[in-house]
Order: sequence, then structure tokens, then C-alpha cells
Amino acid sequence: MITSVEPLVSIVLCTYNGEIFIRKLIDSLLDQTYKNIEIIALDDCSADSTFFILSDYTVRHPSIKVYQNESNIGFNRNFEKAIQLSAGDYIAICDQDDIWLPAKIETLVKHIKDNWLIFSNSDLINENDQLIEKSLLSDAFSIKKSSYRSILINNFVTGHTCLFSRSFIDQIYPMPERGYYDWWMGFVALYHHKIAFINLKLTLYRQHDESVINKEIKPSANNQSERNKVDFRSTSTMLTVLAGCSRIAKADRAFITTIFSMYHTIDEKQELKWKIFIYLNFNQLFAFEKNRGFFSTTRIKKSSAFVENLLQVKKSIS
Repeated sequence: MITSVEPLVSIVLCTYNGEIFIRKLIDSLLDQTYKNIEIIALDDCSADSTFFILSDYTVRHPSIKVYQNESNIGFNRNFEKAIQLSAGDYIAICDQDDIWLPAKIETLVKHIKDNWLIFSNSDLINENDQLIEKSLLSDAFSIKKSSYRSILINNFVTGHTCLFSRSFIDQIYPMPERGYYDWWMGFVALYHHKIAFINLKLTLYRQHDESVINKEIKPSANNQSERNKVDFRSTSTMLTVLAGCSRIAKADRAFITTIFSMYHTIDEKQELKWKIFIYLNFNQLFAFEKNRGFFSTTRIKKSSAFVENLLQVKKSIS
């Protein structure tokens, strides 16, 4: 009797000084119900014991392959290099401090179908593995009516929730040197309508003081103000990257460039102009918002508030 072999899934893990949580993560990967996996761990010159912990796992688990860079190359380049070391039909992205639920890979492989990429939802936990009672995306979140415009201002395709097909690699390489690899991947997949979303919480996504975003906002006593600055800089950077994508239509590049211009040139004299622009494109730009009717007062208020906040942040970092 001939039995079909499950497609190989490469779990790509990029590490840097992750010794505190790395064992819990690896144990959760080894506990997956989907068994035809390889784990590709690429360490970016950790100064702690991360590399040695990973190497110890390889003695007992031949499915784990561990590599280390000769010098620190940064996350985007590290991730790109790790993919090149993988052999799977599908590739799943992994953060060093999360915990994966057992059916994660099985669920994503089952639902990706002919899409390039599929992503899911996550529950948030703290450094003690306790649920924060908050999910990464709301239970009502959906991409059914989303176009590429919905990911220009806010990214909702988070790397640790993704699984993508090997055929997608040609579409996303070379990775941009600036910005965020997962935002880039989400944009490309969404632009070509080759993306799926399943609103299941398949990962316990850890929030702690040493996470990237918390390191950026920690110096300020006003965390929300500092977070707004981080968001502004992140979006501004990604708009530059996305406008430079070679595989988009001229009209779409012009639309992205218009938003880029808003971020870089907004002032009081142009405030009304940008409020009208956001109002007209409200439903397309904000995937986290409920669709609003053309004459909705909520749509008017939210469009105005967005531009006013943008202007305030722009002033604070000028």
C-alpha cells in the first residue's frame, strides 16, 4: 500500500540573545502534531548561551539544524539567509520567545490551499507564560474585502503567524534592506490576491521588556507618545519600500507615493486636504476598522483624528 508523504515544512528560527525563552519555544515546535518538519535555527552572534542551547538539542533531535553567522547581519538579512538554508515545500516563520500550540503547522498547511501565504492570530502572554487576555487581532478581523491599500498604514501580517509556499520566495526576494520583512511579504501576497487568513489563535505571542518594540519605547515616560513615534517612523519607512516595488501598476505606485507624501510633508496648511483624502479612502486604508458609510459621522471623526494625530507626531519628531 502506497501512503502519501506530507509536504516538508521548514520552521525558520532566527535567534539573538534568546536564552531565557528558547527552550520553551523549541519544545513547543517538537510537540507539533504535524511531524514532517525541519527546524532551521540561524543565530546572529548571540552573546549569551542561545547557540549552545540550540546545539544541545541537535544531539537528540536530527530534525534541528543549527547555524551561526560569523558576524551580526541584522534580522532581515538573517531571516533571508535562514530561508536559503531551508528545504521545505512550506516555510513557517518563528520568533525565539513564543510558544506554538500543537496543531499550528497542521492547521496552516491544511488551509493554505493555492495561496502563497497564510497567517493566523495569536494570544498574548507575559514573561511568566500568563495570558494577558488580549489577542494580536480581534475576533472580528477579516481580510475578505481587503486590497493592498489596507496594509499600507498598518501591518497586520505578523511574521510569527505565517506559513508560505516555496514558490513565494521568488516573489519576495531580494528582501528590502530597510523596513520589516513580514510587512513586505504581506503586501506582496495581498497585492497579488494570494493570501489567506484563519482567525485561530495558534501561537502564544510573548510581550516582555526586552522585545524590540518595548526597547524602543522604554526611554520615554509617555509610552503612548513614544509608540506613536515608532509607528510613524515604521510606516514612513515601509511606504518608501513599497513604493519602490517593481511589480506593481503605475497607478498603485502613485497611490502609495501620495500617502508617503502625506507622512513627509503634512503641516497645518495641508491638514484639510489630507483629512478629505483619508475620509475618501477610509474603508480601504484601515483593515482594523469597521466599514463606514460615506456620510458616517464616525468616519468623519476617525479620519480627522488620524490626520490630527499624524500632524502632532510629525511635529514632535521634526
